[in-house]
Amino acid sequence: MPMSTPWLHVAIGAHDLALAVTAVHSVHRAARLTRLPQADPVLLGVMSLGGEIVPVIDLAARLGLGAARPGRRSSVVVVELPRPEVDDHEPMAWRHRDAKRQGPLGLLVDEVFGTVEPPDAPGSAATPLAHPIPPGMIGGAALHQDRPLLLLDLARVLDADSLAGLPPRLPGS
Repeated sequence: MPMSTPWLHVAIGAHDLALAVTAVHSVHRAARLTRLPQADPVLLGVMSLGGEIVPVIDLAARLGLGAARPGRRSSVVVVELPRPEVDDHEPMAWRHRDAKRQGPLGLLVDEVFGTVEPPDAPGSAATPLAHPIPPGMIGGAALHQDRPLLLLDLARVLDADSLAGLPPRLPGS
């Protein structure tokens, strides 16, 4: 991912995180979600976005930061992951549990601060020495207002294994 792509600065607890703006579809105030019985604990529920059913996950839990505690500043950041390559002979391959999910996915965050320009050369100098987020989920880091800002690698945070418990994308949604 080019480092010149702006980042969306969000927070989960005391952690300042960033998402590549190119992956962000929209941002919404955290609203009431429809819970799904017997769903994976990371799946908070689903929301309707213009008639499309969008699963919303607990990003804090996915990153190993504990369960989310939604508050008045909480938001759902809807991201759109790149469409996985699908074999033309299996047009419904995305329905298989082991296939990558395509389509929008909501991420519950504690707060959205806005966009920031990434540094010209982010790297290890700005990476905090210790943080609880698994290193494989971090795509870069920088200092922003004298605080570490970790760029999440959404492809790894939302990989097929982590999405296996989510409902399949339904036709027309």
